[in-house]
Amino acid sequence: EKKAPKLRFKGFTDDWEQRKLGDVCYQLADSIEPQFSPNVLFAEYSMPAFDESMKPNYVLGSTMKSARKILTKPCLLVNKLNVRKRRIWNVKNPKKNAVSSAEFIPLCSEVIDLDFLSRVILNDNFSRYLEAHSSGSSNSQKRITPKTLLSSKIDVPSIQEQKMIGHYFEKLDRTITLHEEKQKQLEQLKKALLQKMFADKSGYPKVRFKGFSEPWEQHKLVDLSEEVKGNDGVVDGLPILTISAANGWMNQKDRFSQVIAGSELKKYTLLKKGELSYNHGNSKLAKFGAVFELDSYKEALVPRVYHSFKMVNGNSPSFIEYLFATKRPDRELSKLITSGARMDGLLNINKKDFFGIKLKVPTPQEQTKISKLLRGLDRTITLHAKKIESLKQLKQALLQQMFI
Repeated sequence: EKKAPKLRFKGFTDDWEQRKLGDVCYQLADSIEPQFSPNVLFAEYSMPAFDESMKPNYVLGSTMKSARKILTKPCLLVNKLNVRKRRIWNVKNPKKNAVSSAEFIPLCSEVIDLDFLSRVILNDNFSRYLEAHSSGSSNSQKRITPKTLLSSKIDVPSIQEQKMIGHYFEKLDRTITLHEEKQKQLEQLKKALLQKMFADKSGYPKVRFKGFSEPWEQHKLVDLSEEVKGNDGVVDGLPILTISAANGWMNQKDRFSQVIAGSELKKYTLLKKGELSYNHGNSKLAKFGAVFELDSYKEALVPRVYHSFKMVNGNSPSFIEYLFATKRPDRELSKLITSGARMDGLLNINKKDFFGIKLKVPTPQEQTKISKLLRGLDRTITLHAKKIESLKQLKQALLQQMFI
């Protein structure tokens, strides 16, 4: 049987060779430099930070009085605690940083490419080996010893093939990181716009589109909208949705692994595209509930306990969704709660009181411009999230096929 992965770069046909990790790697010896206090966190050392390949703000040490390993050359840092989490970092520019011997195993090598080796150790097969050979009473306490780690067996190709594989995955990781950073920046931009593009107590927003200068007017929600309730009796085949404060509208099958409507389906509210619902549930992300516009479906069935409505007189449903996302209406909503949470987890905010809340809104034209900008941002954020997920799936598939 040929000792080779299912997928490899063109030009490589030789068998991979099985070696003990200890034959191609060694761990740095313990050492303590005079300026280090063994009971001080690594983050407090007046030393250069780890290079960009390290996780930011990660404390590489502990308060326990243990020996420190001084990193003097490139190495892989394997966290020996809770190996299931696969906490492994490739330190390419150590600058004499220190790590706790009680928590990390630094692996160095002059005969194997560390980028390649990091992928081997992160591979499912190797991770299962580490987990099976670690000791401890629970997953969080299980640890791998340096001896066991170095006794493990790995399959390695020529150094040229190692470098190509390692370089490829490094580029893939860098691409994923760039998309993650871009997504984070867009989310921060959206958060800032939600704070600055909606009017405060003065009636004026801090940032607005050119051509709009009038103060926002205060209206009751009942004057801007009409209630939506019931259905026309045709419910077969329609998606059955629920609101998640974090993700907006979700299919009940995706949220609860099953449809929970049961025989109550005929009592659900038929919501059409562009209409909204208020889920008066108490959650960490939305203490006083959340409002979402139905945007991805032409029609759907939603729980009748939601306060559902549609905007009138040209007022923008997307704008109202974002207005509630700013948390500005929370002050009024908090005054409407008649008692604690109900058995179903919903807040006791009755329909009449909800539609009576006061909102500061601009003209429909300004509403449309604001909501269009924020909706575009949301679409771009979603595209980056999908790209990240796609790249991670590709990476996982390649890890399965490019290693033995």
